[in-house]
Amino acid sequence: MNKIKIHIQKQSFIVSLIIFGVVFSNCSEDKKQIENNQTLYKLHDSISILKDKVIKGDTLAYINLRTIFQSYYDYPQEFYLYSIIMANDYHYPPAYFDVHHYLLGIYEGDFNKMDKESRELSILHLKRGAKLNYEPCKTELKKLNIKQTN
Repeated sequence: MNKIKIHIQKQSFIVSLIIFGVVFSNCSEDKKQIENNQTLYKLHDSISILKDKVIKGDTLAYINLRTIFQSYYDYPQEFYLYSIIMANDYHYPPAYFDVHHYLLGIYEGDFNKMDKESRELSILHLKRGAKLNYEPCKTELKKLNIKQTN
């Protein structure tokens, strides 16, 4: 009888440990999520200011905003919009490559999955960047086996 009681106590202790472990691991994940959300909340005002500056052609703001999108956002491809602005309106060479990069990211990095119009838009921006002698655009065109136009 005493052995059964001890066995039940051991099982209860083991079950309690397992439950505690599961709860504790979820708490640490929740804590990381809370910390990430707090960081994003603190950055929100800065992000708004950076977005406004990017729309006005500020290249340093563009670089900083890109870093934030890559580091904290679950879907950094949203940065595509700012790349389009910096490329088309301000002819900023890295933005031409970023248009391709983030558009490609929407298609999970598979150029062949892109629809025809997206592929053409991507290539157009790579060619424009290559015309400005931006090496990553030239390299990507070679990688894709697409002839550069002068």
